[in-house]
Amino acid sequence: MQLTIHQIDAFTNELFKGNYAAVIDVEAWLSDELMLKIGAENNVSETAFTCKQADGSFAIRWFSPLMEIDFCGHATLAAAYVLCEQHDVSQVRFQAAAVGELIINKNADGSFAMTFPK
Repeated sequence: MQLTIHQIDAFTNELFKGNYAAVIDVEAWLSDELMLKIGAENNVSETAFTCKQADGSFAIRWFSPLMEIDFCGHATLAAAYVLCEQHDVSQVRFQAAAVGELIINKNADGSFAMTFPK
């Protein structure tokens, strides 16, 4: 199996600044055990896994080196950046089990606006 791991510095436009997260977009969910192992091997505060859904949104899950977590803002922003670049879109809708729908818009100036339900 080959996975592409994106290393993203969120909340900044400078390399090696901001909050670092790893992002992995998968075609189908990996096992929980494997995602936890990948999160541990990445050894960053969070690794975000995304998976495109039939309705065009993306499911998202976050793993720390120790466990799956319910939500991570900077890894969500990092994942939105990756998906906007990969799919040439200006909006990403995420579905997250613990928090519901998360909408991230890429603005004309390249900045992002995040809308969360809570």
